[in-house]
Amino acid sequence: MITATPKHDAALKRRLASLTTRDRDYWSFKSNSRREQGHALCHYPAMMVPQVARAVLQEACTVHPEIEWVGDPFVGSGTVLTETMSRGLNFIGMDINPLAILLCKAKAGPFFPDALKEKTAELFVRVDADRRCAIETDVVATSAARHRALRSLPIVTHDCDSREGEDKKAGSRVKH
Repeated sequence: MITATPKHDAALKRRLASLTTRDRDYWSFKSNSRREQGHALCHYPAMMVPQVARAVLQEACTVHPEIEWVGDPFVGSGTVLTETMSRGLNFIGMDINPLAILLCKAKAGPFFPDALKEKTAELFVRVDADRRCAIETDVVATSAARHRALRSLPIVTHDCDSREGEDKKAGSRVKH
């Protein structure tokens, strides 16, 4: 448990204000608001900018080095959870939205980086194989309708990868 005193509060307020003093647009994160790693897992309404959570947590931990736990009563997409975990701190959070709880469970891990790298490589091989499959259609329609039909046939390209025998070779053709 952190014992917050007026002295700590004033120190934190000073530290946060100094960030704006050095850069008037510091809190806008206009050029630095990318969602990376766990932050990019899912789109969620009114997501906190990860860099804001990171900066506030950094300053709070500087003023209160004894921080071991961080709580968030409205976890949403888990931005504070992700930043807390990246600092090696414990986290507790809650939300009324079941999607928010599901996202936080997914972000909380456990993570298996080696398995993730392996599956990512397998996925890239499949995507590359799908790109090499040719699709022929016998659809009689306007070019716009044909274009929409081709865009809506991802299952056909996936089929190229799942065939047995010679059809599995790159360049196999699917005809319908």
